[in-house]
Amino acid sequence: MKFGFGEIDGSSVPKKFIKAFKFELATIDTLEIFSDGYFKVAEKPTIDSWEEAFTEVEKIDPLKIGPYPSTKSSGSGHFTDDRTILIARFK
Repeated sequence: MKFGFGEIDGSSVPKKFIKAFKFELATIDTLEIFSDGYFKVAEKPTIDSWEEAFTEVEKIDPLKIGPYPSTKSSGSGHFTDDRTILIARFK
């Protein structure tokens, strides 16, 4: 645990950071899992939409000191963090 937040890094996670949700699978169309390199949720469940959201954030707040605050900023040739997106479609 760093900075008061739970993290998945091989160490134990305090129970206060664990939340379990149950959903009926029949009601789920799409599941999107994304890493902390994305600061804005996409409009649609597509990679292009996620990248549009990323581009918008980089244009508005590359230093991450405005509407998308972070401990890291983007600069020439590098971005705040890596980006990973998983989009699973069930229907």
